[in-house]
Amino acid sequence: SLLAGLILLGSEVRAQEAPSSPLTLASALQRAAEKNPALAAQLYGERTADALIEQAGLRPNPTLDVGLENFAGTGRVQGVRSLETTVQASQAFERGGKREKRVTLASREREVAAKEFAVRRAEVLSVSALAYLETLAAQQRLALDAEPLKLARETVAAVNLRVKAGVTSPAESARARAAQASSQADFARAEVGLAAARAALAATWGGDATEVQSVTGSLQVPVELPAEAPFLAKLAVHPRLDLQQSVIAGRRAALELERAQAAQDVTVSGGVRFLREGTDAAFVTGVSVPIPFRNKNQGNIRAARESLAGAEY
Repeated sequence: SLLAGLILLGSEVRAQEAPSSPLTLASALQRAAEKNPALAAQLYGERTADALIEQAGLRPNPTLDVGLENFAGTGRVQGVRSLETTVQASQAFERGGKREKRVTLASREREVAAKEFAVRRAEVLSVSALAYLETLAAQQRLALDAEPLKLARETVAAVNLRVKAGVTSPAESARARAAQASSQADFARAEVGLAAARAALAATWGGDATEVQSVTGSLQVPVELPAEAPFLAKLAVHPRLDLQQSVIAGRRAALELERAQAAQDVTVSGGVRFLREGTDAAFVTGVSVPIPFRNKNQGNIRAARESLAGAEY
């Protein structure tokens, strides 16, 4: 859409193009979308987010505790005569819906990664389209500069014949050669510009200038600019705005998770205690809950709230 009205494609895209065949705009954009190194690297962000979603859904691991009491003391507890061994397992139970909120946050971050890829892809395609336009302009500029050079060479040849015939003075020959030198310099600059444009275009898919022998299409200047209203309406679906909406949703999910972190988890433990004296054994159990006296996660909640406000602003 960026070059609509500026470039009219001269041919349909071929399924497979030889390196020497003309490159179309559609082919250039397809190569950039499929082979651009930055886009390939961006995909790893989505894969990372997928792994974090998996991790967020996991529950806490149980804990196995082995305790030894009443040994290596003095008197009745000397050595291991009164040794007591306690084996118990503990399991923490999350409260406040932490697990669900972790999964929600990880899913929002996955959406952000996908939207970031869409933004990056749009940027790459925009750069590729502009590079194609520059290459097409440089190609036509070279063709235009070739005509004066050809005419200058023909003029020099004709003037030289006239000088040999004695019809005109040698000064005319000098002026014709100067004009030819000027045209030659313009043509050389156009060649350098075309080579640079080809290299910039090929770089959008990680290639080199040898992959761009020529491009097809013609440049046309629009008669007038597009209407303002349809142009502004397209801003509502701009990839960056879509990305920011996902960022806001992610910050909101982070705030909900920090609020859930304020709920204290409950750890339940149970096991068996073996008594050294005799063959007696007994069950042991326990429940532990942190007392939210000072740390109520208030700092993290405030930070998440401010981060959300910044994203919305």
